[in-house]
Amino acid sequence: MDRPELEKILSLHERWLENLPGGRRASIKGELLKDLELDRFEFKRADLREVRFEGSSLVSADFQGADLSNSDFRGTNLKDAVFFDAKLERADFRGAEINGVDFHHANLKMAKMSDLVFENVNLLEAILSKTSLSGSDLRKVNMENVDLSEADLLGCDLSGANLREANFVSTNVDGCKFKGAYLYNTNFLKTDLSGMDFSGTDLQEANFVNVKLVEAKFKGSNMKDSNFVNVDMRGADFTDADLEESNFVSSDLRDAIFENTNLRGKNWVKCKTDQQ
Repeated sequence: MDRPELEKILSLHERWLENLPGGRRASIKGELLKDLELDRFEFKRADLREVRFEGSSLVSADFQGADLSNSDFRGTNLKDAVFFDAKLERADFRGAEINGVDFHHANLKMAKMSDLVFENVNLLEAILSKTSLSGSDLRKVNMENVDLSEADLLGCDLSGANLREANFVSTNVDGCKFKGAYLYNTNFLKTDLSGMDFSGTDLQEANFVNVKLVEAKFKGSNMKDSNFVNVDMRGADFTDADLEESNFVSSDLRDAIFENTNLRGKNWVKCKTDQQ
């Protein structure tokens, strides 16, 4: 499909959005829109399933509420594009420029997003379950309340990211960096966090359930009111951490380091410790 043909379809689509006579929702499933200049185009609520945008320029394009399942954005320029509430299951973004992209509330389940730089990207409330993000730079990204269930975060840099109330369930975090991340009320379930460095992070009210924290580092971390249930934290380092009012249930604390740690009001139930 060439640009003039697309413009005609989107002209009728605009009328459809405004409930005007003669309007028709844009439906171009499976079309090829390769290497086109489509900056600032309006695709809001369009049916764009399986569309191939490879190599196209889509700067400031609006995909709000569009269905882009199985779409291909490889090598595209998506600077400042809007994908608010868009359906992007299994979409391929490898090699794309995504500086300033808004993925707020987007469904990115099983999307391919490895080795990307998420500069000024908004991932607030996005669904990233089973998404491939390996090797990506997610520093200082807003990822509040994201779903990272079964996602692949191998080697990702999450330093300074806002991960408040994020959900890590069976997530691969091998080699991840969390330095300075905001993890307030974040949930970790069935995830191996062994050896991770959470030093200096805010983990207040965080929940760790059925996870491994063997030799993890929490030096100077704020962990007030945090919960640990059935956690293996042998050799974990809590030096200078604040664990006031924290709860440890059925967890293994042997060889853990609590040097200069605030443990006021802590609650240990059925835990294994060096004193046993």
